Amino acid sequence: MLRMGPPSPRPKALSNPFSPRVTIVHQFLDNPLLKEVITDTHFSARDRLGRTLVFMARILQDGKARHIRDIAVDERTGVLLEPGGMATVIGAGSAYFSGKATQNPETCKANTPLTFRGVTVRSLHADEPFNVLQWSSSEGTSYTLSVESGAIHSTLPGGAVYTNATK
Repeated sequence: MLRMGPPSPRPKALSNPFSPRVTIVHQFLDNPLLKEVITDTHFSARDRLGRTLVFMARILQDGKARHIRDIAVDERTGVLLEPGGMATVIGAGSAYFSGKATQNPETCKANTPLTFRGVTVRSLHADEPFNVLQWSSSEGTSYTLSVESGAIHSTLPGGAVYTNATK
């Protein structure tokens, strides 16, 4: 599992993926089920999607992982992970399981807005399961995100990027 650095406003991180505020620490925790997975909390309330996409793009760009995935949870929400790889969402908000991108970032360099397309997301709510080993679930909402020149685009209705009712 990888730990992400201090919060950074979405537009700033997306406009410069190599900003000094974008800090990536590898091997923060050692859990084989979370290899090549980053995590984040307070996700939609603090609008952390942009920085998460930057971290994913940077890790791929820097060759630190062949595939990168993300588990992000809203406030008052958790993901219970069983040793066999099954996870269950608990709490009041959403959990977002971002899958490996369909391609590496097109543009991920200093002082240049990020372009990174085809990141799949599965958003789940309380009591909905997710198989971490297969990175799949038949529950929740599935959609795709892309960043083009620093702007996030979503396949959700209206271009929404979060599925939680509060965002």
